[in-house]
Amino acid sequence: FLHAHPEDTQLRRYVAIIQESRDRFEDSLRELRIILKHRPRLVGIHFHISRVLMKLKREKEAIKHLQEVQSLAPGDSRAPFMLGLYTARQKKYRKAIPLYRRALEIEPKNERFLFNLAIAHYELKEFEDVTRLMKKVLQWNDKNARAKNLLGYMWAEQGIRLDEAIGLIEKALRLDPNNGAYVDSLGWAYYKKGWLEKAVLKLELATSLLPDDPVILDHLGDAYRELKRWNDAVRAWRRSLKVNPKNKAMKNKIERIEKELQLSLIHI
Repeated sequence: FLHAHPEDTQLRRYVAIIQESRDRFEDSLRELRIILKHRPRLVGIHFHISRVLMKLKREKEAIKHLQEVQSLAPGDSRAPFMLGLYTARQKKYRKAIPLYRRALEIEPKNERFLFNLAIAHYELKEFEDVTRLMKKVLQWNDKNARAKNLLGYMWAEQGIRLDEAIGLIEKALRLDPNNGAYVDSLGWAYYKKGWLEKAVLKLELATSLLPDDPVILDHLGDAYRELKRWNDAVRAWRRSLKVNPKNKAMKNKIERIEKELQLSLIHI
């Protein structure tokens, strides 16, 4: 049917969506590019192509399509936001910030845009900016669990305002009780507070919810270590290293404690 009606954009888009859902990304791209050939100014098709290209890890091509959207529809906030996301995925957080800000100029009260801007600042350790942005989100929407968790986790990580941090994370968990990342945040805040038994319980629960998260496993190992549960600590860290074998700091941590155990500097 498509051969007889190559101009049927809607049907061809539907076929492209089906191909994408089956992970047949090249086939999906072929259909989308045929649409673009007939209707080169269709913004939605540029977005769709960029998404499929990202799944194929062809970032540069994806970015070109988003830049084309910026030319075709400069008032569309999605293009700079998605460019920010793709830039941040490459860990170019400084370059992502003005893209997120451009999206916010177009759509100033978009919580998702503001949250991702805060994440970029967090990765750059610009914590005052994170605090300012997350407080702004919570002024708009006190039920934004992600904002509560990010702010609480950041304070816990820094070892500051721990009571406030715990309160924020507990509120996030009331909004999303089975979120493993939030449970980890609470466990880590307990750890920083010195409530080690409570920390272990929460961190064990977090690993049951997100068993392959290397950060949570690292946190659990640290809590076990403080309780002198050395073997449990090493097991947790080894699981973390298995998930993220490029983590040299984790590898060094395991080697150091195993060496100390072998030298009987630590008594089990």
